[in-house]
Amino acid sequence: MVVYVEPLGFGHRLVNGIQQIAIDVDLILTDRKGKKLLSREEFGKFELNSRRKNREFFMKITLSLKGAPPGEYVLVLPIRDRVRDTKATITLPFSIVK
Repeated sequence: MVVYVEPLGFGHRLVNGIQQIAIDVDLILTDRKGKKLLSREEFGKFELNSRRKNREFFMKITLSLKGAPPGEYVLVLPIRDRVRDTKATITLPFSIVK
């Protein structure tokens, strides 16, 4: 499973003359009833270094579901902006079929 994310309102910080975006993503997988099946803190750490303050930034989050039984699931991605110290959460319900 691949999730493409374009966050908005992220912060920039100056590091040695370079503008940096820094975002962490946790991962929580539950069934439709909310039972936690998998949890990983800092599943992804994303940084972009640029000479300019980029206004666009994307993250590609890949999760292998090989061997998962058919069913209804919810992928929860808590996102932390390390520069602005802000948080947001993406919630994606999905199904696996035979």
